[in-house]
Amino acid sequence: MAPLTFLAPVAPTRVEERPLAGRLDELAGKRIALLDNQKANAGALLDAVGAELIRRRPDIEITVERKIATSPSPAEVMARLRTVDAVVLAIAD
Repeated sequence: MAPLTFLAPVAPTRVEERPLAGRLDELAGKRIALLDNQKANAGALLDAVGAELIRRRPDIEITVERKIATSPSPAEVMARLRTVDAVVLAIAD
């Protein structure tokens, strides 16, 4: 009997370690952007996060940006994101 050959049609995994983004020391007076990638339920989750942030810290400013899930953020969205203190995003599949 001939030996069996098994093929695994899976590409090798590459994991690139990156440090976590820096955290804000305080939220008072900060500008926070919510970046909606328009995947299922991402907008609803970010709406809830934004409402809770405002409830807890009415002195912060919340802005909402949207991008297409499968595409990088357009240059104009990235330019606006550079003007805020923090960005919250959701990946909701």
